[in-house]
Amino acid sequence: MTDLPTVLLVDDEAPLLAEIQDFLGWSGFNVVPAIDGSRALDELAARKEITVVLTDIRMPFMGGLTLAAHIMKSRGDAEAIEVVLMTGHASAASAAEAVRAGAFDFLRKPMVLSEVVAVLQRAHAKAAARRAALNLAGDTPPELARILSHELRTPLIPLLALPDMLSDGKTLAAGAARRV
Repeated sequence: MTDLPTVLLVDDEAPLLAEIQDFLGWSGFNVVPAIDGSRALDELAARKEITVVLTDIRMPFMGGLTLAAHIMKSRGDAEAIEVVLMTGHASAASAAEAVRAGAFDFLRKPMVLSEVVAVLQRAHAKAAARRAALNLAGDTPPELARILSHELRTPLIPLLALPDMLSDGKTLAAGAARRV
């Protein structure tokens, strides 16, 4: 895995795809281009380092909203990805659809490239944090996991006895013995 954020850039307009790819490369991103939604899915399957998808909404065969919904439903936190949608035909309806699809953000063309970079950096940070949180949880030492599992299965006798002990002035052992 590389230190630079990897962005999957999806747009069916080849000149625009190349222009954005160059700019993002100069801005410190690894960029994987895809000319349509099905190629984007192929790239996602092959490249686990992708943390952000920047996709156009209007494309033939599979639009960006469909692609976003598919990505958000099929990826868990271990492979967390944030989707940023872009369009030259922005409307309140398409923005609402982007929210329903689970998109991280919604950009209108023409875009201010510095704003695109800022959005992609925030999206990458969120995806990376989700991945890191899951990795930390997965790194629980086996002995600690065994102890926690045992403790969760053990009856909570001391907690059940505590009210009796406090009200009767009895010891924990006496209260626990009475409850069992």
